[in-house]
Amino acid sequence: MGCGASAPMEEKTSPLDVDRTPSARLRVERSLSASVRGETAVTLRGYEFSGTLGYGAFARVLKARHIASGGDRAVKVIDKAVLRKKKTMRRSGSAIAVSSALDKLEAEITLQKDFAHGHIIRIFEVVEDPVADRTLLVMELAARGPVMTFDGKLFSCAVSGEAVEADRAARIVAEVASALSYLHMRHVAHRDLKPDNILLDARDAAKLCDFGVSHTYGNSLGGRDGDSGAFDRNVYGADRAKRLKEIGRAKSAAQVAQTEGTYAYWAPEMMNEAATFNAFSCDCWALGVCFYNFRTRRSPFESETLDGLFDRISRADRDPAPEYLSPTETKLLDGLLEKDPDARLTVGDLLEDPYLSAYALHEERQTQFRNRTPREKLSKRGSLRGGFAGNSPLARGDGKEESPQLEKAPSETISELATLQSENATPPPA
Repeated sequence: MGCGASAPMEEKTSPLDVDRTPSARLRVERSLSASVRGETAVTLRGYEFSGTLGYGAFARVLKARHIASGGDRAVKVIDKAVLRKKKTMRRSGSAIAVSSALDKLEAEITLQKDFAHGHIIRIFEVVEDPVADRTLLVMELAARGPVMTFDGKLFSCAVSGEAVEADRAARIVAEVASALSYLHMRHVAHRDLKPDNILLDARDAAKLCDFGVSHTYGNSLGGRDGDSGAFDRNVYGADRAKRLKEIGRAKSAAQVAQTEGTYAYWAPEMMNEAATFNAFSCDCWALGVCFYNFRTRRSPFESETLDGLFDRISRADRDPAPEYLSPTETKLLDGLLEKDPDARLTVGDLLEDPYLSAYALHEERQTQFRNRTPREKLSKRGSLRGGFAGNSPLARGDGKEESPQLEKAPSETISELATLQSENATPPPA
């Protein structure tokens, strides 16, 4: 994956060296297994593991505490050997491009590790373990999980088990719009927005995750000074909303040809195989479908067959909004699920929407200063919108400052740096 070059590690004389032996490695694996079962806590590389959060086809997710800051983390342990065997083929002109699920994962990590926004799941550290052929992603913990779960018939709110109430739904939409504004101004379209990929942390704040099918556009999407990604990311206030409206329209330069994501959240224009479409606008459509899920527990385009689903989406033939939705909610839903991409609400429109503005946070982004752009070069028009800074203590929820360690040299394996914490042992440095 995209690990930078690093200087060779110096020879160690500490007890950590014994972790290079098979017996020590087995001891660490058994300790991790005990931690997964909740029998004991084990300390590895500055994290205290205390149990399992879940399992997937290619990974297990462990709960850990960052010892230095006290913050809770989710650590995804990914089996690279399995991902390497999972191949996909895609036609590119006259050639066939073959890639693996591991290639896709590495591209996702490379993209997401640079994000710093309060409503996007943050990757704190990436640790490669070539001995076990695995990758460990240390991520922000969203303790409440997805906003809603689906049982095959109905969606259920993670908090209440029912529909998401109006105030909470509006706040979640405002927070996701904040995250999308951050992404779109970096020329990134999410392309798989759905309740499964909108998580809630312990403070009930929405966190966007899963960038596996996201699309990053080239440097320029047209406009003044070429409006490169580097330029656009430093535009704020009224200028930001204006720019988001420009690039979110159907005929802007933000075009893609390949469909990605979950069928039920596809926009009508994605049904035309011969045409390109604006992926930013499709993100807004998907957010509208999510909003409908939140408030009704159902899909707006329910069908017993896939062909029926595609037909209803292509005609924007959605079920009517329930009578219990307020006129303001119905207006928002109609704007997001507008069939015509040129008339559909953009993220810029959402940032200026009076209904959503009541739920948006208006704190100045510290992310302005992370990239060392002189403040006098930033846009000064209008108020700052779109959530809080992802690198602030408030955004992380642990109340302590911490500098993320995003990549480690491949030679720094978990096996070499891990040691089981005894009762009086000092944890290894983070």
